[in-house]
Amino acid sequence: SGWTPHDLVRITGPKGKALIQKVVQKRLFRLNEDNPLKPLLSEYLYHVIAQQGSAEYALNKILMPGAWAYSPLSQRLGQLKKYQTNVYGYDDYNDDGNDDNEEKENGTIKKE
Repeated sequence: SGWTPHDLVRITGPKGKALIQKVVQKRLFRLNEDNPLKPLLSEYLYHVIAQQGSAEYALNKILMPGAWAYSPLSQRLGQLKKYQTNVYGYDDYNDDGNDDNEEKENGTIKKE
C-alpha cells in the first residue's frame, strides 16, 4: 500500500504531462531552453510513469521514508553463509586493492 510520486502523475491524468515538463525543466536547467532533449525526455517520462505501477510498489516494503532500509544488508552481511567473489577486468579502475581489508581478514571475501 502507500503511494509513490508516479501515483501523483497517474491521478492528475493528462495534467500529469505538464507536471513532468515542469520537473524536467527544473532538473535540466543547465540546458538551453530550445534544447530538443527536454521535450523528448518529458514525453518519454510521462508515458513511462503514467503506465500502471509495478515494481515501484516494492519500495514501500524495503525502504522507510527518506529511503532508509528497513533491514539494511550491512547489518546482516556477516551472517551470510556464502562467499563473495569479485571479478575485475584487466584495466579496471576498481581492482582488488579496493577490497575492504577487514572483510578479507574475517573470511567474508574469498580471493580466487
